[in-house]
Amino acid sequence: MTSITGTTRCRVHIEGEADHAGTASMADRTDALAAASELVLAVESEARRIAAGESESVVATVGSLSVSPGAVNVVPSGATLEVDIRDVDVATIERLFNTVEDTCDSLRTTRGVNVTVDRSYDIAPQPMAEQLQAVLRRAASAVDLEPVSLHSGAGHDTMQVAEVTDSGMLFARSRGGHSHSPLEHTNWLDCGVATQVLTLALAEMAGAELYP
Repeated sequence: MTSITGTTRCRVHIEGEADHAGTASMADRTDALAAASELVLAVESEARRIAAGESESVVATVGSLSVSPGAVNVVPSGATLEVDIRDVDVATIERLFNTVEDTCDSLRTTRGVNVTVDRSYDIAPQPMAEQLQAVLRRAASAVDLEPVSLHSGAGHDTMQVAEVTDSGMLFARSRGGHSHSPLEHTNWLDCGVATQVLTLALAEMAGAELYP
């Protein structure tokens, strides 16, 4: 593995005005949820644009949304959503966070809502040690595997370890490529091969003469 993604999370609260869904005209509404929907789509659109041409590792997700008062016949007065932004490049993360802030500024003007943004979670990307990547690649080649270099889109404890010493990670393949999901499954053969690769890598790091 080459690196572990960095992650920024922010909570956005949008405050509009509650009104009756039947008596409030469309022109007179300050709908917090409608404003929130614009932010959700702006985050997705910018992430897709960056991923298509600049960074295949970038992702951005609005995974939490709560609406008040939450009644079918009431124009929403409040919407709170949480945004998760990830990439192996800090500059890309900042660009997406700027998209959040710029969109919120626009919503204040165009929709008349009050918006607060709380950026409460920041973890920087963490590269894996080049020498350990090389060791793992040699170990994989020794058991007739074609090693694949990739980043981790999920965080790992290894990020903290890497702050104090050289660190590396080895992934065993999962059926269908699923990770951090109920669909994730690695068969015993692949577990065994990964263990073999890890054993050879550890032996080389310990100074054993393994390869011609």
